[in-house]
Amino acid sequence: TPDDYHRRALAGYVPKLRAGGAGSELAAEADILATDAAVRLAYHLFFGKVDPEALDPDWNAARLIDGKDPVALMEQAIAVGEVGPALAALPPQQPVYRHLKASLARHRGIAAAGGWPRVPDGPTLKPGMRDERVTVLRKRLAATGDLGNETAADPAVFDGAVEAAVRRFQERHNLGVDGAVGKSTLEALQVPVQRRIDQIRVNLERARWMLYDIPPSFVLVDIAGFDITVLHDGEPVWESRVQVGKPYRSTPIFRSAISYLVLNPTWTVPPVILGNDVLPAVRRNPAYLASKNLRVIDYQGREVDPATIDWSRASAQSFPYLLRQDPSPANSLGLIKFMFPNEH
Repeated sequence: TPDDYHRRALAGYVPKLRAGGAGSELAAEADILATDAAVRLAYHLFFGKVDPEALDPDWNAARLIDGKDPVALMEQAIAVGEVGPALAALPPQQPVYRHLKASLARHRGIAAAGGWPRVPDGPTLKPGMRDERVTVLRKRLAATGDLGNETAADPAVFDGAVEAAVRRFQERHNLGVDGAVGKSTLEALQVPVQRRIDQIRVNLERARWMLYDIPPSFVLVDIAGFDITVLHDGEPVWESRVQVGKPYRSTPIFRSAISYLVLNPTWTVPPVILGNDVLPAVRRNPAYLASKNLRVIDYQGREVDPATIDWSRASAQSFPYLLRQDPSPANSLGLIKFMFPNEH
């Protein structure tokens, strides 16, 4: 937002300086203001505009400038006339950041052109159907480039071109790809362009928090997309679906180095899952533990007979045992556990 960086005030100095004030006190004021704008913009590009830990103390995105003097760096950029390149080098350099910027420009262009129409509510639209809502659907899909601008013989017919466009839209939005416009696809189509713009801006800010000092090879978990990607030299080489926490038991967002792995791991039930899931299940069905291959272990490592425990009074806060699942193909952690130690 240019006005966050004194755009109007700086613009007011331009005609005065052109009128002969280049060596005056006026020029000094303009230079101080321009320097403040450059420093503020540099800070926001490098650290982000919002302190992530003020929003969520679980974020561990604190950054350092690695011992470099930011004042000296800015002075050097000003002295050699390379303020622009110096600022351009500060935000994340990963392709995902560039793609988000391009997407932001594209969506702002759509908004400037009037946005996209809202597809009316109604029953599921399927290939082969004829429905007046398909005419609106065509315009909606064309606005985001999912559908070309070719003229249809009957715009109200859900033909093959519309089906292919719907499939492209569904794939981009991590929806079930079936070519039909059901409830979830319709909800995604109805999101206004301004909300999409806001989402992109939020994710650009998150990128400025997180995408720094990233090694050429790393693992990225997309919690919102239920997806995990391994990148090598900046390029994706493996991708899979992934489980994440529910909104009320959310997966924490943080960075950590993967330091070692465990083959055929055991799984010890953590307190939250113990209290919210396992204990209620055992009370309903005493055979639950056996069905999940869970053993009761005391803190000396000795196995305890579940029949000797009063499960009706057991609570996660005072439970004196551990519930452990032995290694097996059915183990909740799978066959390999990748370890990245963290406070969570």
